[in-house]
Amino acid sequence: MQLFKTGRVCSLGLVLLACSQDGAGAAVTQQALDQYCDNGTPQAVFTGSPAFTSPRTYNPANCFKGQVVEVQDVRGEAIGSSGGTGGIPPTSDSRSVKVSWADSPPTDCAHSWLGAYLFEKNSSGTFDTIDIKSGLGHALPDGTCAGAGGGSAVGGAPSPLLFVLAAGKTYRIAASARTAQTSSAPTRMLGIH
Repeated sequence: MQLFKTGRVCSLGLVLLACSQDGAGAAVTQQALDQYCDNGTPQAVFTGSPAFTSPRTYNPANCFKGQVVEVQDVRGEAIGSSGGTGGIPPTSDSRSVKVSWADSPPTDCAHSWLGAYLFEKNSSGTFDTIDIKSGLGHALPDGTCAGAGGGSAVGGAPSPLLFVLAAGKTYRIAASARTAQTSSAPTRMLGIH
């Protein structure tokens, strides 16, 4: 097995552990969605910024239970200091991209899962993994899944995953939404915007 270290993420083989740079939060295991999803033909290609919603059921040959979107020639956005991730606010030199749950609210929100890889195209034309994020759904104290879908942090689906893309570059985002954090769990609709 080979150990990969990219930025603030550590991964081992096909089971990946996300490592927090500041030590906050527990490691989250991502199963089956992996660093090889950048290969093959993406499900959608956009210029400037993505606007993608997946079908509910998916399992393409090049990315097990994942959806891959390519964003070419990213266009920056001037939105000030709010909305950024990881202390990097989007500017005219960058763009925020959100991966979110786009299905109806999960019935077992505490186990619903959303995960994504961000790949950047390098000078040789291949893609490098530069970030990995994932999250679980949110149950209310009484165990119910009250709250809207789309990533409500107050019960319901997993919170959206945010990435910052540099203007003028090409990226691929591989993402999966599932009813549970296992490779056998059914997929659910996700959005990349």
